[in-house]
Amino acid sequence: MQEVEFVCLANSRKDSPGRCVAGLRMDNKKWMRPVSTFPNGTLYTEFRYGDREEAKLLDVIKVVLDAPRYYRHQPENWVLSDNPWMLVRKMSLTDAESFLRDCVIARPNLLGNSMDRVSIAELSAKPMTESLVLVEPDEIKWRIRLQNTRQTRAVFKVNGQEYDWAITDPIWEQKLLHLQIGDHDRGAGGVGGNDRVLFTVSLGELFKGYCYKLVAAV
Repeated sequence: MQEVEFVCLANSRKDSPGRCVAGLRMDNKKWMRPVSTFPNGTLYTEFRYGDREEAKLLDVIKVVLDAPRYYRHQPENWVLSDNPWMLVRKMSLTDAESFLRDCVIARPNLLGNSMDRVSIAELSAKPMTESLVLVEPDEIKWRIRLQNTRQTRAVFKVNGQEYDWAITDPIWEQKLLHLQIGDHDRGAGGVGGNDRVLFTVSLGELFKGYCYKLVAAV
């Protein structure tokens, strides 16, 4: 077991009402995804503090990790112990900008390729070396579409390459709930032209032969 502190950079919807939480360790800035002992690692109550408040972006959180749980699609997973989560502090935007400055990446082919998914065949041939990255998009559009249910997506560019991925950040799904089916500029989500926007992007669980890429946090 080991006790670590990490800054929360995603509290993403997963297997409702569950969550997937991820962030960067404060000691070495390496990504970690604390998971439960359930087969898919979904967190159900573990992402809340003793007072039942839910973990939020830029919270610095202390957890006790039991053991690593390496998967070929998610190498950053760590199984949690039974110890409760502790909120250490809330990181200010100024501190966050300094801490995250060298963590933002801008290389092509995010999470393995330019698609919105990675096949099980690709993962079998070449397991992922990372399933979480932080990016600062060059351009952003919000896309709302119906695919059995309402789906909120981000269409964005990094290093000139365009991506179209589902958003699983429940706060931003709610913020964009007023938008009609179709494409909308960044301002429709209340984002100003000079505002800096970072995305935490993640590779999700296996589904029908693929792991889909997600915007886990805005």
